[in-house]
Amino acid sequence: MQVGKAFVVILGKNYVANKENYELCLEAEKLNIPMYALVISGTNWDKFKKFPWRKVIYISNPDDLEKALNNIKKDLDFYYMFVGGP
Repeated sequence: MQVGKAFVVILGKNYVANKENYELCLEAEKLNIPMYALVISGTNWDKFKKFPWRKVIYISNPDDLEKALNNIKKDLDFYYMFVGGP
């Protein structure tokens, strides 16, 4: 999903198996916006590692998701403080 000026994906087994999702990541890379990956434990995401992820956060259980999203928001606030933006 794209939220404001960031591209955030949850990389699980179904996501990485879908070729269209890889194409979405390619498009986000072309747009040159900050990219964040939330990787669900046990997911083989090797083909997605080539992208310029600003931050990769590993999720081992659903309770970690809220903390991870807050972490991304803080990082984006810091990022845009220096590069300008929203």
